[in-house]
Amino acid sequence: LQHTGIIPPPPAATPPTRPGSAPPAAASPLRLLSLPSVPFSRLLLSSVDRMHAVFPAGHALDVGKSPTLSAVTRHPLVLMSRATSVRAVVDAAIAAEGLLAKVAAEATYMSTAVGMVRAGIGVAILPETAMEIRALPMLRSALIDDLRLARSISVIKRRGRTLPPSSAAFLNHLAVAFDAANPGGL
Repeated sequence: LQHTGIIPPPPAATPPTRPGSAPPAAASPLRLLSLPSVPFSRLLLSSVDRMHAVFPAGHALDVGKSPTLSAVTRHPLVLMSRATSVRAVVDAAIAAEGLLAKVAAEATYMSTAVGMVRAGIGVAILPETAMEIRALPMLRSALIDDLRLARSISVIKRRGRTLPPSSAAFLNHLAVAFDAANPGGL
């Protein structure tokens, strides 16, 4: 199967969608381009994954509140590779705000980005679902106060297919996790 283009939409403040329910009309978690051989039938689950600044304890951003994107970009940044959805969201928000960012390092893996933060290279911008954010007690994270810094996470299925029991169980687990991560929809 060759994907000719899957483009994430602009982030929207939409609550998670539970299995079997229709998504909000304004929520388009994926826009599929030129995929005539992949007839997806419907969205099964969708949520929003907001971006966090990750920094050492005692850092200037460690003040107990959500920093603005402008405050975060005043520091050297550790960003994900340009080939990731995280980087696309971050670059778009920085450009939309008209900010300049000093990129100190790029990482392919989130665990590498966290290691770079621990080494003092800079502040990472990572999604809230990254388990690496909570892996090291000497690091802190804070939700960045900018609704553009979010990405959609969605589960879709092919037309005419039913989910195997293990996939249905995993989907239910995701729905619970999405609800816990997004108690008020965002």
